[in-house]
Amino acid sequence: MRSLTIAPVNPSSEAVQAEAIFTAARRRRRRIRLTIGLIAMVLAGSAAVLLANWPQHSGAPGRPEASAALRAVQLPAAQVAWVDYNGRLHIGSLVTGHQRVAAAANSDPVVPLIAAGDHLYWVNTGGTYWQIQSLDLATGKLASLGFGMAVFASADGRQVFIAQTGESLLEFPATGGRSRSLSRLLSGFQTASSSRPAKLAVWNPDSRRLTLISSGVSTNGGLLGAVTPAGANYSLVAWRQGSCYPSSCALEITNTATRFTRTLRSPLGHGFAYGVAFSQDGGELAAFANTLGLSTTPAPAELAIISTRTGAARLVPRVSLLMGQDIAWARWLPGGKMLLVGGLTSSGVVNSETLSVRPYYFVHGRDHYIEDSQDVNYSAVVIKR
Repeated sequence: MRSLTIAPVNPSSEAVQAEAIFTAARRRRRRIRLTIGLIAMVLAGSAAVLLANWPQHSGAPGRPEASAALRAVQLPAAQVAWVDYNGRLHIGSLVTGHQRVAAAANSDPVVPLIAAGDHLYWVNTGGTYWQIQSLDLATGKLASLGFGMAVFASADGRQVFIAQTGESLLEFPATGGRSRSLSRLLSGFQTASSSRPAKLAVWNPDSRRLTLISSGVSTNGGLLGAVTPAGANYSLVAWRQGSCYPSSCALEITNTATRFTRTLRSPLGHGFAYGVAFSQDGGELAAFANTLGLSTTPAPAELAIISTRTGAARLVPRVSLLMGQDIAWARWLPGGKMLLVGGLTSSGVVNSETLSVRPYYFVHGRDHYIEDSQDVNYSAVVIKR
């Protein structure tokens, strides 16, 4: 089996590139942590997770090669959208590999796009005031939805939510219609994190109740990901305490119905990077196990496919992603067996059953460093139409 390995493009300047990658990664990591704190992840049509501030009573150089097992595999007929480092929104076909620029989004390329109701949503940060914008995938029409700090959607894609401030939250149908404010229902909680200790809670709009998940989330911890399996009456929430940072932080997986929490420890002993992703049925979690402790030099992380039922982890050593710091990304593709994953200088497709690997690029060339190539990156979202 061959390896999908991230490495500097120019071996003669490894030290210079390593420092540049690390500096950029520090900025990227701060933006991702801020975004995780800002966005309330909606789990089901009616369940949401909030990182809430509790009231205080006041690889080797060269191009990676594909493993033979994945060369002939038919990729699902889905599209992927992302925002490049020049602020342009791309849409690409997984089957053909062709991509096009669909709009000027001026959105942060480390913040995932939102797909709901045949639309894409993002925060345009290019002006004096941040604006929530959308793209109609059928007509190509752009629309502005007003001021907002973050936008996210329900798991069924029928509702879209806009965080205008840390304490102001709007909800509106993805198909269009009037919005309603949820701020009064969430009084005492915030959708934005601060330097104060926080509590992680699940909000159910149907019952109008908040369920506490953890009361010990520090500023370096919080929500990492969530999923509601189709037809289920529960959601799974991935989070971490954060008090362990910068040591080896474990992942916590909580079932919102039973409130049972399973602790997942890295098989490599150095904790996990940001960038986890649940499979559609919630049975597996894609995570990135750090190969070294956090330091001041770029280090790779290995993809791990973890059973949420048993906690057993299967490493995919052929996917070793150079990150600069502990951030990578993964997106499950339709069908629930394959993932699109990436880091700073490479991306690829992984079969979660066979652990086979195939490099995958929409933008072809020798330089796959995402800030140069403008290829698929952290902002990626899979469009299921």
